[in-house]
This record gives sequence, C-alpha cells and structure tokens, in this order.
Amino acid sequence: MTKRFKYQEYLDKYKNCPMQDCAEQDLIAYRWVHQPITEDDFRPILADPNQANKIIDGDDRMCTGYALSLFKDANAAITEYRKTYERFDRPSKRTRFKEGKGTFSAKISITKNDGVSDMPKSNGHFHFFEYDVDSNLVDTVSEILDNFV
Repeated sequence: MTKRFKYQEYLDKYKNCPMQDCAEQDLIAYRWVHQPITEDDFRPILADPNQANKIIDGDDRMCTGYALSLFKDANAAITEYRKTYERFDRPSKRTRFKEGKGTFSAKISITKNDGVSDMPKSNGHFHFFEYDVDSNLVDTVSEILDNFV
C-alpha cells in the first residue's frame, strides 16, 4: 500500500517529488519555532497562507517548498538561524525574519511512520515530507532552545 503525503496534490505536480534519495527514518531533528509552539510552526513554507506570495525558482525548490525544513542537531539549527539572521542588513528585515520563523529551535522526534527525509546537507539542514497521517509533530517536542542564547 502506497502511503499518501500531506500536500500530495501539490507534490504530484513535480517530477521526482519527494526526491528519490528520501527515506523513512527514526530520528531526532530540530525546527525553528515560535513560543508558544503551534501547528503553524510545522507548516511547510508553500502551504503557509502567510507565505502565499513567496517566489521559489525551479521545480526542485518548489517540491521542497512542501517539505519541512529541519536540522540534524541543535548546533546546526542555531548556527544556521544566526547566520541567516545576520545576513539581513536592515533591522526591519531582521524583525520580519524573527516574526516569520520564530526565535527558538524545537527538538522533535520523527518515526518512520511520519514521513520521509533526505540526507542532511553540510550545514545540517534536510527536508522532511510528512505522510498524511493522524499525527502532530507539536506533540513530539521534547526541548525548546532559544536561538539567541
């Protein structure tokens, strides 16, 4: 039986989406979140109505726009957050970034039943495509770290 993904109707529009190197894995991951954490913190960028006008180039990028951006460990999540934050030269852009992404990193548990992910890149980032199952990643949060401490 083939498992259905959340946002399957969008993923079907792209060739090889999710990518062929994605696999089911039991793992711990980190995601940028707000405090308090809500389900909105676990919505892919292209599925977020607040990001509806986001422009992403290329089918591969459009495909991953329906995946959650996660990090393999706390250090990778916080380091990449701070690097991204520092790239914004104006205070207004930094404020928008913090409002959009939150200022915390949440430790979550993912099982093989939750979806598939690709391998982490050199910065620790990877994509996670959720299955359309009755689970809530918010419920798996076991630790919340401040990205600025």
